Amino acid sequence: MRPKLIAAAAFTLAAAGGCSGGGVQDSGAGGHLSVERSADRTTRVMDEPGRAEYCPTDSLLTIIAVGRDRGAGLAVKTTLPLKGPSSFAVQPQLGGVGTGTAAFRLASGTARVGTSGTIRLQEGGSVSGTFDVAVPDTGKKPVRFRGSLARIPLRPGIPPSCPRS
Repeated sequence: MRPKLIAAAAFTLAAAGGCSGGGVQDSGAGGHLSVERSADRTTRVMDEPGRAEYCPTDSLLTIIAVGRDRGAGLAVKTTLPLKGPSSFAVQPQLGGVGTGTAAFRLASGTARVGTSGTIRLQEGGSVSGTFDVAVPDTGKKPVRFRGSLARIPLRPGIPPSCPRS
Protein backbone atom coordinates (compact mmCIF):
# COMPACT_ATOMS: atom_id res chain seq x y z
CA MET A 1 0.00 0.00 0.00
CA ARG A 2 2.84 2.42 0.84
CA PRO A 3 4.21 2.66 -2.74
CA LYS A 4 0.76 3.68 -4.04
CA LEU A 5 0.83 6.75 -1.81
CA ILE A 6 4.25 8.05 -2.80
CA ALA A 7 3.10 10.40 -5.58
CA ALA A 8 0.48 11.92 -3.29
CA ALA A 9 3.00 12.20 -0.46
CA ALA A 10 5.59 13.88 -2.67
CA PHE A 11 2.97 16.32 -3.92
CA THR A 12 1.73 17.02 -0.38
CA LEU A 13 5.27 17.81 0.77
CA ALA A 14 5.78 20.12 -2.18
CA ALA A 15 2.40 21.81 -1.77
CA ALA A 16 2.78 22.34 1.96
CA GLY A 17 6.20 23.90 1.59
CA GLY A 18 5.05 25.94 -1.39
CA CYS A 19 2.27 27.53 0.63
CA SER A 20 4.65 28.69 3.34
CA GLY A 21 6.13 31.37 1.11
CA GLY A 22 9.63 29.95 0.91
CA GLY A 23 11.62 27.15 -0.58
CA VAL A 24 13.29 24.18 1.03
CA GLN A 25 15.41 26.00 3.59
CA ASP A 26 17.08 23.34 5.71
CA SER A 27 20.49 21.72 5.91
CA GLY A 28 19.33 18.96 3.55
CA ALA A 29 18.66 21.39 0.70
CA GLY A 30 21.17 22.05 -2.04
CA GLY A 31 21.88 21.37 -5.67
CA HIS A 32 19.01 22.24 -7.97
CA LEU A 33 15.90 20.76 -9.49
CA SER A 34 14.93 22.55 -12.70
CA VAL A 35 11.57 22.03 -14.42
CA GLU A 36 10.21 23.18 -17.80
CA ARG A 37 6.68 22.67 -19.10
CA SER A 38 6.36 21.89 -22.81
CA ALA A 39 3.11 22.05 -24.78
CA ASP A 40 2.62 24.63 -27.55
CA ARG A 41 5.66 26.41 -26.15
CA THR A 42 8.22 25.73 -23.44
CA THR A 43 8.20 27.71 -20.18
CA ARG A 44 10.39 27.45 -17.10
CA VAL A 45 8.33 26.28 -14.14
CA MET A 46 11.01 26.35 -11.46
CA ASP A 47 14.71 26.10 -10.61
CA GLU A 48 14.99 25.58 -6.87
CA PRO A 49 17.21 23.91 -4.29
CA GLY A 50 16.22 20.32 -3.68
CA ARG A 51 16.61 17.59 -1.13
CA ALA A 52 16.67 13.83 -1.38
CA GLU A 53 16.03 11.04 1.11
CA TYR A 54 16.49 7.30 0.79
CA CYS A 55 14.56 4.60 2.66
CA PRO A 56 16.40 1.27 2.34
CA THR A 57 13.44 -0.69 3.77
CA ASP A 58 11.29 0.31 0.77
CA SER A 59 14.17 0.87 -1.71
CA LEU A 60 12.63 4.31 -2.13
CA LEU A 61 14.50 7.46 -3.18
CA THR A 62 12.45 10.67 -2.98
CA ILE A 63 13.54 14.05 -4.32
CA ILE A 64 11.62 17.28 -3.70
CA ALA A 65 12.05 20.96 -4.46
CA VAL A 66 9.72 23.72 -3.35
CA GLY A 67 9.49 27.27 -4.62
CA ARG A 68 7.37 30.21 -3.51
CA ASP A 69 4.20 28.97 -5.19
CA ARG A 70 5.20 25.75 -6.92
CA GLY A 71 6.89 22.44 -6.21
CA ALA A 72 8.06 19.17 -7.69
CA GLY A 73 8.44 15.70 -6.25
CA LEU A 74 10.02 12.64 -7.82
CA ALA A 75 10.24 9.13 -6.37
CA VAL A 76 12.02 6.05 -7.70
CA LYS A 77 12.32 2.46 -6.52
CA THR A 78 16.02 1.57 -6.52
CA THR A 79 18.90 0.29 -4.47
CA LEU A 80 21.62 2.74 -3.49
CA PRO A 81 24.38 3.28 -4.31
CA LEU A 82 23.63 3.18 -8.03
CA LYS A 83 26.06 0.97 -9.97
CA GLY A 84 25.92 3.22 -13.05
CA PRO A 85 23.48 5.42 -14.94
CA SER A 86 19.94 4.16 -14.28
CA SER A 87 16.56 4.75 -15.95
CA PHE A 88 13.17 4.50 -14.27
CA ALA A 89 9.84 4.10 -16.08
CA VAL A 90 7.38 6.77 -14.86
CA GLN A 91 3.84 5.71 -14.03
CA PRO A 92 1.10 7.22 -11.83
CA GLN A 93 1.88 4.78 -9.00
CA LEU A 94 5.16 3.18 -8.07
CA GLY A 95 5.60 -0.47 -8.92
CA GLY A 96 8.71 -2.53 -8.37
CA VAL A 97 12.38 -1.62 -8.62
CA GLY A 98 13.03 0.35 -11.79
CA THR A 99 9.81 2.38 -11.63
CA GLY A 100 9.30 6.03 -10.76
CA THR A 101 6.61 8.63 -10.33
CA ALA A 102 6.49 12.42 -10.41
CA ALA A 103 4.17 15.18 -9.22
CA PHE A 104 4.26 18.90 -9.99
CA ARG A 105 2.45 21.80 -8.27
CA LEU A 106 2.00 24.80 -10.54
CA ALA A 107 1.74 28.48 -9.58
CA SER A 108 -2.02 28.27 -10.22
CA GLY A 109 -2.30 25.74 -7.38
CA THR A 110 -3.14 22.87 -9.71
CA ALA A 111 -1.27 19.60 -9.53
CA ARG A 112 -0.15 17.24 -12.25
CA VAL A 113 0.93 13.63 -11.68
CA GLY A 114 3.08 11.93 -14.32
CA THR A 115 1.50 9.14 -16.36
CA SER A 116 4.52 8.08 -18.43
CA GLY A 117 8.07 9.03 -19.23
CA THR A 118 11.53 8.43 -17.83
CA ILE A 119 13.65 9.54 -14.90
CA ARG A 120 17.39 9.03 -15.49
CA LEU A 121 19.87 9.18 -12.61
CA GLN A 122 23.67 9.19 -12.60
CA GLU A 123 25.76 7.34 -10.05
CA GLY A 124 27.52 9.47 -7.45
CA GLY A 125 27.39 10.83 -3.92
CA SER A 126 24.56 13.24 -4.74
CA VAL A 127 21.46 12.98 -6.92
CA SER A 128 21.93 14.13 -10.52
CA GLY A 129 20.11 13.29 -13.70
CA THR A 130 17.25 14.26 -16.01
CA PHE A 131 13.54 13.55 -16.40
CA ASP A 132 10.94 13.72 -19.15
CA VAL A 133 7.41 13.13 -17.86
CA ALA A 134 4.04 13.20 -19.66
CA VAL A 135 1.09 14.54 -17.67
CA PRO A 136 -2.64 14.63 -18.39
CA ASP A 137 -4.01 18.02 -19.37
CA THR A 138 -7.38 19.39 -20.40
CA GLY A 139 -6.03 20.77 -23.69
CA LYS A 140 -5.56 18.84 -26.91
CA LYS A 141 -1.78 19.24 -27.00
CA PRO A 142 0.31 16.70 -25.06
CA VAL A 143 2.03 18.25 -22.04
CA ARG A 144 5.45 17.22 -20.80
CA PHE A 145 7.51 18.28 -17.82
CA ARG A 146 11.24 18.05 -18.51
CA GLY A 147 14.11 18.97 -16.33
CA SER A 148 17.28 18.19 -14.49
CA LEU A 149 18.53 17.26 -11.07
CA ALA A 150 21.96 18.72 -10.30
CA ARG A 151 24.04 17.70 -7.27
CA ILE A 152 21.08 17.38 -4.89
CA PRO A 153 22.50 16.12 -1.59
CA LEU A 154 21.20 12.87 -0.15
CA ARG A 155 20.22 13.42 3.48
CA PRO A 156 22.28 11.17 5.75
CA GLY A 157 20.59 8.53 7.86
CA ILE A 158 17.21 6.90 7.60
CA PRO A 159 14.27 9.33 7.36
CA PRO A 160 11.65 9.14 10.12
CA SER A 161 9.00 8.22 7.54
CA CYS A 162 10.87 5.03 6.67
CA PRO A 163 9.27 1.89 8.15
CA ARG A 164 11.52 0.01 10.54
CA SER A 165 12.25 -3.54 9.47
